[in-house]
Amino acid sequence: MSVRSVITSILLIAVSGFGAQVALAQTTHPLYADLGGEAKVTAFIKDAVALWEKNPVLAEAFQSADSERLQGQLVQQVCSLSGGGCTYKGRDMKSVHAGMDVTTAQFNALAEDLQTAMAKNAVPFGAQNRLIALLAPMKRVIVTK
Repeated sequence: MSVRSVITSILLIAVSGFGAQVALAQTTHPLYADLGGEAKVTAFIKDAVALWEKNPVLAEAFQSADSERLQGQLVQQVCSLSGGGCTYKGRDMKSVHAGMDVTTAQFNALAEDLQTAMAKNAVPFGAQNRLIALLAPMKRVIVTK
């Protein structure tokens, strides 16, 4: 991958506000491929949502969530962020989490369960870290308490 395409991807992600409707310029990207593409991303997101629903730190927040819709939105968002050529069509993270009073402990528990789900689905550790690095900046708009 050229330096220019990496910079273009980073700028597009930054401009997107981590959740605005945006499609990356590239249709393929090593991170999306390293995550395992659509099938594996769908599998680890499904497993992550199941973990979040059972996690005592998170369960209450996910109690009334539409699991299937949530999974679809998250698969789309991960695909978009990792350069899979998808367009995330959901709301921005600030408005999605407004009024939820998300704590740092909840944010961290969610990230840990996501990594557990990726490991269960044999996503390489380096790819896990690269995805977490893309998601981590969302903390400043999601955590409000």
